[in-house]
Amino acid sequence: MSNISSYSRSEGVLLDVGTTERRRRLPGMNCLFGAAWLATVSGCHVEASNWETSSSARSAASPRRTINLPTPAGATNLADVPILTKGSGRRHVILMIGDGMQLAHEIAASRYLYGVDRGLAFHDFPHQTYKTTWDVTVYNARAQGMQDVLAYSSDSFSPIVGYDPAIGGEAPYPVLEDNELRRAYFLSGIYPDSASTGTAMSTGIKTNSAAIAWRPDGSSGIETSPELLRRFYGMSIGFVTTVPFSHATPAAFFSHNPSRTNYVDIAREMLANTRADVMIGGGWKNTGYYDQADLDRLVASNKYVLAQREDGVDGNQTILAAAVQAKQAGKSLIGIFGEGLGNFPSPRPLDNPGSAQVNRGSLESPSLDNASVAALEVLSRDPEGFFLLIEQGDIDWSNHHNDFGRMVGCVSDLDAAVRAVVAFVDRPADGIDWTNTTLFVTADHANSYMRFVRPLFEGDLPTQIDSTYPDGEVTYGTGTHTSELVNVYAKGFAAPKLYDYATPYPGLNIIDDTSIYRLILDAARR
Repeated sequence: MSNISSYSRSEGVLLDVGTTERRRRLPGMNCLFGAAWLATVSGCHVEASNWETSSSARSAASPRRTINLPTPAGATNLADVPILTKGSGRRHVILMIGDGMQLAHEIAASRYLYGVDRGLAFHDFPHQTYKTTWDVTVYNARAQGMQDVLAYSSDSFSPIVGYDPAIGGEAPYPVLEDNELRRAYFLSGIYPDSASTGTAMSTGIKTNSAAIAWRPDGSSGIETSPELLRRFYGMSIGFVTTVPFSHATPAAFFSHNPSRTNYVDIAREMLANTRADVMIGGGWKNTGYYDQADLDRLVASNKYVLAQREDGVDGNQTILAAAVQAKQAGKSLIGIFGEGLGNFPSPRPLDNPGSAQVNRGSLESPSLDNASVAALEVLSRDPEGFFLLIEQGDIDWSNHHNDFGRMVGCVSDLDAAVRAVVAFVDRPADGIDWTNTTLFVTADHANSYMRFVRPLFEGDLPTQIDSTYPDGEVTYGTGTHTSELVNVYAKGFAAPKLYDYATPYPGLNIIDDTSIYRLILDAARR
């Protein structure tokens, strides 16, 4: 074998470890990024790492120690779930995903909205770290270029084949400035997708790109965290997304399929079998994403209140009124909105230097904050607690088109939704508070390799003609995903456990995306 350390179920993780202690704040994030991060981050405090810039230097380091992962990424996920009786106390778990959102996008939106780099609602969360996003497809593509490195196996694999901090960095841009080594690494055409990263977060198991809660050997589907929480704890489960509801991220938590593109089959499973207590998303009257007969059968069961797009009717009022009706009648809630390709029309910021203004995408589709509150109103009636997935999926779609303005509008949509969720938990006298609720905010993967060239401030947008930027304020490296690190933010009951899963990269603030699965279960434990 090569000098790359590997994981095995019996041996644990062998990684070269120095004396760097685990940090509980993101390196380099304790000051604002000003013009200095156009070329360097020396104006901020970036803690030193003992990772070297070459694998030969890293492999020669000493001493070495064995690190045991809590559960092997790729092993069965059922061992993680304690079988407890119902009625042992309520827990509430909320996972919010900015699809395709990297740190640079967060900073861009924060600067536009608030004139500072870390002004988004989740930037104030007390527990923060970074997350890898590699999947089996990425791992095997990387392994092919390494001498004597075998293809991915759940029994024996090396985390640094999937993501190597010595090359990609121990923190994302712009905490670490760009360089040619990272650029080549991230723009190599090797990257994960929303299906596999969603599966890693929902099941704790690595799989191939395009697979929806499906094992990498193609043998079978995998029971997801919301399904486990419902089965073992009796918790209500639900999701909200701004993209068609059978798209990859909600699909990876609420269905099982070898391919993410089997939208109608995925929707049929969600509508006929999984039947989450709340389903709110796009795809309205788009037969490419669901079969109307499947929706009609669900509504005919008389167990759901249906809210859907109507011309000239405010979607916020539609979804909130349906939530009240469902809650009072003891029914579940399904809401289908969207236009065109099926997505909720994205909020759009105006170029208005000195004063941010974001216009709503459309009247007929609800904003993400109102859709999230509607879901919470229905789910929160369950005395056993609930799991809720909330996705701003159009951040990814905007980044595929290198659309800076739309991206800022979509991140602002997520920011508003986080603020609404926090306000909901903060409401007094309803039995829901931060002692029994955990909120995670993260991304599934990065997208677009966006980089800053000139500083932009509150209300200020770059000159933009379609997907080009003639004044050069920002640049894009690709219209596809990248394997860059993304951020994880946590608040509430299980948030301090965020650091318990940094074992694949000892001494660094990096967890694996499979750890989100374990954090969800930690947050649900009584």
